[in-house]
Amino acid sequence: MTTKPRWDTADEKGKRYLVQKEVRQIEEENRNIKAQRMSFPAGIAATSLRPNMVLWSQGTRHTILLELTVPWEERMDKAHEWKMTKYQQLVEDWEQRVWRTWCFAIEVGCRDFSGHTVW
Repeated sequence: MTTKPRWDTADEKGKRYLVQKEVRQIEEENRNIKAQRMSFPAGIAATSLRPNMVLWSQGTRHTILLELTVPWEERMDKAHEWKMTKYQQLVEDWEQRVWRTWCFAIEVGCRDFSGHTVW
């Protein structure tokens, strides 16, 4: 029977094992938390798309999608169009289920210049 090493008595190999084990545990916890945060309420829709932020109100049946993009400044307009097109079908699906939905694609250039959708 092998005993698990303790930090104060472990050699270099044992300490490496302990650190790797702790990192694996933290990564697993983060995966579980992220999976919980990424689920939509059952009444809205099932989708594989994952906007950066979704705000919703069950009472008023309103939904707001926020999608952040960080393109080159020369491609701001194309990035905005691409993101709006990406989520258009999702917005239409939600509105068919009587959810009032808004989609906002926000562009912030990779050199810290905000797109026209921000102002």
